[in-house]
Amino acid sequence: MKAHGASLAAELALLLNFMEQLQLQIQVNGEAREYIGVHTVAQLLAHLGHDAVPCAVEVNQQLVPKAKHSQHQLHGGDRVELVTLVGGG
Repeated sequence: MKAHGASLAAELALLLNFMEQLQLQIQVNGEAREYIGVHTVAQLLAHLGHDAVPCAVEVNQQLVPKAKHSQHQLHGGDRVELVTLVGGG
């Protein structure tokens, strides 16, 4: 029984490690946030519902052009600034 418990503990540790790798901790507009399954700027915008909204994206004070949103990888600790454009007068 002890070997089964050790095996289960090892499997649980692997699962927790895997889940931590999926989890992304970043700052969005100065607010700390955690995401699972978000790895690119495009995925972040889709998750936030901004994928169809014109906006400027800055990661660590570097502008990310819209053409690069799907390729730009996010990393833990990144600071993302989103500026949506609002029309009106």
